[in-house]
Amino acid sequence: MSADPQYVVKAVNSGDTLQLLVPNKLPPVEKSIGISLIDTPKLAKKPPGAPARDEPYAWEAREFIRKKLIGKTITFHHEYSVDRLEREFGQIYLDKENIAVLLVSEGLAEVRGRPQGQQASEVFAQLEAAQEQAKKSKKGKWSGTPAEHHIRNLIWDPPEDIVSLSNNVNGQICKVLVEQVINGGLLRVLLLPSLQMVSVALTGIQCPSLKGKGQEAQPEPFAIEARFFTERAVLNREVNMLFEGYDNRNANNPYLYGSVVQGEKCFQAELLERGLAQVVQWSIG
Repeated sequence: MSADPQYVVKAVNSGDTLQLLVPNKLPPVEKSIGISLIDTPKLAKKPPGAPARDEPYAWEAREFIRKKLIGKTITFHHEYSVDRLEREFGQIYLDKENIAVLLVSEGLAEVRGRPQGQQASEVFAQLEAAQEQAKKSKKGKWSGTPAEHHIRNLIWDPPEDIVSLSNNVNGQICKVLVEQVINGGLLRVLLLPSLQMVSVALTGIQCPSLKGKGQEAQPEPFAIEARFFTERAVLNREVNMLFEGYDNRNANNPYLYGSVVQGEKCFQAELLERGLAQVVQWSIG
């Protein structure tokens, strides 16, 4: 029997759903996977999506796994696929540690019921034992604390607030969590600790568009490479962001300008040095 394949964790979408990368593949080869045998609480989706609020412990479960796995090389044991979701399901191991068992032992996931007539696997037995211990130890969702204390107060970004938000953060270096890379130079970030979601364009540069131009609308040259480079550097990571202004010309999609600060060098310089962006004067100063 061949060994289970290894992947790099590109993103952690929720406590039990991840995006993986095949190592050393260009263009990038990705895989969407879900951890089998467990359920974790669901994170909020931006209105008009539903739900607009997290389920209790959803944020804690996601953050617990994000901090442990992002950028790490893991082993994935495939069990089955769901074509309509375009997702594979199975078990994830960091070194030899089973991540599903770890989540359950922290009270951040619940074991799914075993299908009737199906024999319990060794992993399922480990999960059941971990859940019983979590209940006895009053960990996570079994702690008895009010559920409302474990729902993050997420603030979506209404367009009318962009000016006041810019006034509050302009000229400051703030800690943010990068939640999405729209293109190489445009990010969706979560301000910490306020949990305000906002779009940020990297100051002074413009990366090739993934939408392209014309009827065929193919990505512009190097657009995929630019986004991939930015994803590998900052996606699902906490970074320092210097805020430098805003743009609200498009009322439906306003954003802030900012620079990712890395020591004495800003991240934009790395994109420029690799030929993945060009300088644009209108967003400077």
